[in-house]
Amino acid sequence: MTDRFNIAFALRAEAARCPDRDAIIAEDLTLSYAKLWLVVERFAAKMQAQGVSRSSLVGIDTTDMVVSVASIFALSLLGAAYTLIARDFVAAGHQGVTHVFRSPARKGLAGLPYIVMDETWSPKFPCDVSPAIRQPGFADPSARCWVLGSSGTTGRVKYVSVDQKTVWNRVAVVQSDYTAGET
Repeated sequence: MTDRFNIAFALRAEAARCPDRDAIIAEDLTLSYAKLWLVVERFAAKMQAQGVSRSSLVGIDTTDMVVSVASIFALSLLGAAYTLIARDFVAAGHQGVTHVFRSPARKGLAGLPYIVMDETWSPKFPCDVSPAIRQPGFADPSARCWVLGSSGTTGRVKYVSVDQKTVWNRVAVVQSDYTAGET
């Protein structure tokens, strides 16, 4: 069962177990696990309504930490792959991106059809999204989860696909570096 390696299902379980515990601690913001889960659910519902599914590679264009984190978890919940949209991504002519979402603060890159993640993406807007979201997760542990860019030694961006089991294992390795409740 792929749920075992899915970071979104792990977040959902943690939100149920410790809803008031801090999940994100930043200089200007603190979000509990329960509140982060509400944002993730809303993002998943909005993305699903735009046709995002297991076969999707979704580009996110944002500098907002909460939007980044919520997008990554929402896409894992839906079983879709994530990539960060950057100027190099377009210049490299990367094909296969099915959807591109951006924060309102981002202008976007020319030639990309963006869907703006406006204020209706906030859980502050009334909407019961839980029954509407299909939560298939990934098809199997080797399913593409993230597409990441790296300049490597040539200075030219190269992209690599990372499967969900590798993401899970990486999170497990660095988990001890982060003490609960600390920035």
